[in-house]
Amino acid sequence: MTKDLTVAQLRKLEIDRIDNNLDYTKGNLRLVPQKKNLTNTRRNHYYEYERKAIVPTPVWHFIKRDYPDFSLSLKRTTAPAKEQKSLEDIVNV
Repeated sequence: MTKDLTVAQLRKLEIDRIDNNLDYTKGNLRLVPQKKNLTNTRRNHYYEYERKAIVPTPVWHFIKRDYPDFSLSLKRTTAPAKEQKSLEDIVNV
């Protein structure tokens, strides 16, 4: 993978641990953009959306994509997601 990337592309990537409970060892490392690296922390709580675990902040973007008439703001969507409210509860506020 990395041998196909340009120097400019590599400069935009960071080394990230796949599992934060393990060390920086072979098999537990990957190259990711900073935004992805910042979402992979122990303090993050994950929200399940369409059978995928995501951090609560992008939940709003997924809901807006799937429900274009959804009118709640990013902040008003993220808070219930952090509280693990169901998608139905968030959408039907």
